[in-house]
Formats: sequence, C-alpha cells, structure tokens
Amino acid sequence: MGSHIKPDFDNCDLLTVEDFAEKMKVAKSTAHDWIASGELVDGKHYVRIRSVIRILWPTVIEILYAEANEKRLAKPEALQLQKSTLQEGINLSYGK
Repeated sequence: MGSHIKPDFDNCDLLTVEDFAEKMKVAKSTAHDWIASGELVDGKHYVRIRSVIRILWPTVIEILYAEANEKRLAKPEALQLQKSTLQEGINLSYGK
C-alpha cells in the first residue's frame, strides 16, 4: 500500500508540529506521537533537518486521505473472507 502523491512545494506550506496539531484539532503531543510511531513518515508527510520538523501542508492531508481510501477499499476483501469462513459453518463436534 502506498500513496503516489508528490509534494507540490510551490503550493505547499511548511507547518510546525504545533501548527499542524492545531489544524488537525489534536493535542501537540498527539502529533508528536504520530511522528514517533511512524504514522507520519519522514520524507513523505514531513521533513526533518536535525531537530526541526516541518509538516507538508496540504500534502500530508492528501496522502493520509489517499491511504485511508486504500485501506477502506481493501476491507471488503477481508470482510468477504470472514463471511465465507462463517458460511462454512461451525464444527459442533470439534473436541468430542
């Protein structure tokens, strides 16, 4: 799974983590957690030069939206697998 959106630096704002958190309506610590956990990826969602982090806006939203759509489109296959497993029935004699 991967997004093919490339930053348009001519039309892209570089936000601080604090400004990004404000736009996303989350706590600053949540935005830092997203970075630390890998939810936001260096070179894809943001750029880092030593300790300075700048979030690519609105590119980050476009990428996250595209990734969410990819995940949502992948889910019907998983749901179909669960349905087919359920349709096979339950082995009531298991363990007897």
